[in-house]
Amino acid sequence: MEHVKRLLDNNRRWVAAMTEAYPQFFARRAEKQEPHVLFIGCSDSRVPAETLTGAQPGEMFVHRNIANQVSLSDLLRGRPNVLGKRPPRARQAIPSAHTT
Repeated sequence: MEHVKRLLDNNRRWVAAMTEAYPQFFARRAEKQEPHVLFIGCSDSRVPAETLTGAQPGEMFVHRNIANQVSLSDLLRGRPNVLGKRPPRARQAIPSAHTT
């Protein structure tokens, strides 16, 4: 339970810091989502896609799965293709291997 408390406390601090530094940060992200890049990568929790690319929250669509495996039983396997074709369209894709 201590781990969850620490993470939630960190989230509260992050929200306060983002709101102070960028007062419209959350309001702008609530309006619409229109990233032009789709990042496809492994779901390794050690390195987030935003950390690898220096992107801000909302700058990329991110699709991650375990070990970049594609299973026919995975109902979300076609989701990156849909995100890339329907508005808002991702103009570019970054296929990434294991990220560590």
